Amino acid sequence: MRAIYLSYIVLSLAGLMFDINESVDPQNIVCTSKISSCACQTDDGIIDLSPLDTKDPSNPALKEQYDPNNKNHYSWNPCSGFSMGNCTDVASCQQDNHDHIPLGTQDDAQFVTDPDLGLEITYSASWYDTIRTAHIQLLCDPTADSPTYDVQGETKSRNYMISVTSKYCCPQQAPPVTSPPAGQQLLGISIGTILCIALAVIVPTYFIVGMAVMHRRGATGTAMVPNVEFWKGIPSLVKDGTMFLVTKVTKRGEYNRM
Repeated sequence: MRAIYLSYIVLSLAGLMFDINESVDPQNIVCTSKISSCACQTDDGIIDLSPLDTKDPSNPALKEQYDPNNKNHYSWNPCSGFSMGNCTDVASCQQDNHDHIPLGTQDDAQFVTDPDLGLEITYSASWYDTIRTAHIQLLCDPTADSPTYDVQGETKSRNYMISVTSKYCCPQQAPPVTSPPAGQQLLGISIGTILCIALAVIVPTYFIVGMAVMHRRGATGTAMVPNVEFWKGIPSLVKDGTMFLVTKVTKRGEYNRM
């Protein structure tokens, strides 16, 4: 009985650990292609961080938040650049006691999957001939309507870590494409298209039916064409109309020159 009880406890703990690991494991998201500095394609959908972006060049999404040692503070904006101090049109910026130090621009953004930390956006910039790299860890939480930021600062030499937890760090499936109702589909056809379709049907029908009627009345050859005299006169009417327009335009040009 005691052995069964211990086995039950071990299995329960193992199941609990599996559930925990499955829910917080950041390593199962991989970007297959970059869409923009703040969006990428994954096998499960698109990650798009643009709802987190402020689009304000002086007020980034994460603004001047200190690291755990209260030594430096960091700023970051996912899509658009911002400026403060020596940081001009940057994606991420570090501020120490003396300077604002750029950590990369939106053009530098790269989506990478770290074996231990999962999906990140990295930026790099040179400052006094020293390359500095910002790592923005993207943590998916479908329930996080508002983002939370954890500034860890310099985790190793010249590498700076910021974690972002948000539902926008999760892949989003594109909405299904649905066909509009039949009535709306007809509304999408232009009037010109409708007229062309009508003419393509009406004109041949007019001639076919008319010629059949005229044939039954004993007409032969061109006399079978309904209203043949009208159709014979069309070329002359077109010519007269064209000459009339040309004459009007010519006279208007002479009047303007006077």
